[in-house]
Amino acid sequence: MELIELDQDNLEYYEDYMEPDAAENIGRECCTGLVLMDGYEGETVAALLWEKKTLGADEESYAELSFFRSEDRENGQEILNAYSDKASREIERSWFEFEDLSGEQRAIFEEAGFVLKEAESRDLHLTVEDLCKLKLGAKKLPHYVKSIKSLSSKQFWQGIANALFCEKKGLLEDLDYNSDFLSVMTKIASEKNYPGGSAIIFKSAGGSKVLPKLLESFRPDDTILLRLEEDTFMVLSSTKWEKAVYLMQRRINEAYAEETGGMGLESGYVLREPKESIGDFAKRVEGLLR
Repeated sequence: MELIELDQDNLEYYEDYMEPDAAENIGRECCTGLVLMDGYEGETVAALLWEKKTLGADEESYAELSFFRSEDRENGQEILNAYSDKASREIERSWFEFEDLSGEQRAIFEEAGFVLKEAESRDLHLTVEDLCKLKLGAKKLPHYVKSIKSLSSKQFWQGIANALFCEKKGLLEDLDYNSDFLSVMTKIASEKNYPGGSAIIFKSAGGSKVLPKLLESFRPDDTILLRLEEDTFMVLSSTKWEKAVYLMQRRINEAYAEETGGMGLESGYVLREPKESIGDFAKRVEGLLR
């Protein structure tokens, strides 16, 4: 058997074995993956991906397994053993949340030392047909569950923006910085590509106090808001979905016009190219500021 660690150069050879987008973050400091081959040029027989959740030197390091597949029990045990050997040097504990494990998969994880239990998922998987059968009026809903018709326009658009930008997890560990624009960019300029990335610039006239309040209210939760000058702000996000970025830009422009009686904003955005380095992306963002 041949054990291979995934990186940006070899990922394309093994993506078909995994779920769509499962390995999209390979190449970033916090995301690692292994594949097991039946011989150097043989078939892929197992794959395991994980995300390191704490990158700080003084924090407990733990990892969440994000994808697992094996063709049989022996291959599954081998790739988990390889993970244990590799992770033991930097990870103190591991956990995962997988849906519908088979009996064989449960046995593989239990033999590897995992304690398994059934729990409520972080994600809701429900068909419209099943949802229509629920008797929602049968019991009192929690105070934080609101009907769409009861939301204000601002609350509705905040929810839409969160759904578009944050997807399932939002920003990963290696983007969690609170610093100025250049520090954010240079800190992750390790020549390791990460998928996606966007920056939206907003500039108001005369240092208006309306703009920062709007940005803080409307921007998705897992984005970074930076004040570059008195009247210039930037929203950094890990998303590269242009429709989501454009929607936020448009909503801020519209809200600003409503709040100021028709005054306009200067705004623009930059999307990171799939194979663009952090440094080149930062230069294009700086160009937008000129």
